[in-house]
Amino acid sequence: MRHTLEDHLRGSAALARRFGEVFGAGELAEYLALVHDVGKGSCAWQDRLRAVEARGGRGRVGVRHKHAGTVLAERYTQLACAAVVFGHHGGLPALERLRDELHKGRPGGSEAARVQEAIRAVEGIVPEIHRSSRIALPGWLLDLPRREQRLGLDLLVRMLFSCVVDADYLDTSAHFEGAAVRVGEPVDMAALVERYEARRKRYLAGRESSPVDALRQSVYERACAAAAGEPGVYVLQVPTGGAKTMAAGAFALRHAAQHGKRRVVLAVPFISITEQNAAVYRDLLDPEDAGGGPAVVLEHHSAVDLDLEGAGFGELAEEQREARCGSVPGRRSWRRRTGTRRSW
Repeated sequence: MRHTLEDHLRGSAALARRFGEVFGAGELAEYLALVHDVGKGSCAWQDRLRAVEARGGRGRVGVRHKHAGTVLAERYTQLACAAVVFGHHGGLPALERLRDELHKGRPGGSEAARVQEAIRAVEGIVPEIHRSSRIALPGWLLDLPRREQRLGLDLLVRMLFSCVVDADYLDTSAHFEGAAVRVGEPVDMAALVERYEARRKRYLAGRESSPVDALRQSVYERACAAAAGEPGVYVLQVPTGGAKTMAAGAFALRHAAQHGKRRVVLAVPFISITEQNAAVYRDLLDPEDAGGGPAVVLEHHSAVDLDLEGAGFGELAEEQREARCGSVPGRRSWRRRTGTRRSW
């Protein structure tokens, strides 16, 4: 069953707003998702789509469709934010290339006629692609010292890119599966604190005592006490063997529960350490049997084999991964050893 452009744009926009609201950019994320596929309103794209459908869905449409949405995004947001729309399939472009592509979409450019045709077609069914004013950047970015705003904008663009790409793929996947979009709900941090404490006590009871146990316990208690403080930057300086992994996890969970945070993200510079820490946190937080609910710990880095059972991603994360890879061939970039991220 065909996924209408109107439904896809609005469905993607609603999802992107939900994702972007977490970091104060819901309106920006919503608009970028709303216009990301406006170019599919051109006659050339629609004609090619019908041809593909006539062949039973074999082949690709093969008509450029990114310029129209990119032109609108630059008009109503910021130049940097327009990169999100242009890159929603192939990745964020360099600024110089983005300027070149925008030039193609403006009057006199090679894509100008198709851009205007697509915008005219889509504005009839989704009139909100036009706005009375530009969308402001989030207040947290504008409040940064001037020397840090460029870095802050760079971070914002990447977060918006994640929102739009996720929304695009999830909305498409849900339509063709005939099901509602499945998005992971925030975990109950208070419940995880209780689970963490109970399993830590069980772990400590089953191991041999050590001369440094008292120091480890002191570190743990001080980390737990610090979790009640206001959000900000905290430093845990403990030598090797001081049980930093457990203390840091306890701090993070308590701090999240105290301040209503939705996720805990741990970024580690070495894959080997990430794997070790992830194993510890899975033992402390993941359900112990199949009926205990979805996995809590999501381990994500270039050495993870997502095709192996028990990789720690859980059913929902695996479905989202498959939706992405199925929609964009060749996007399995995690095989490259470029960095790490782990969250729960």
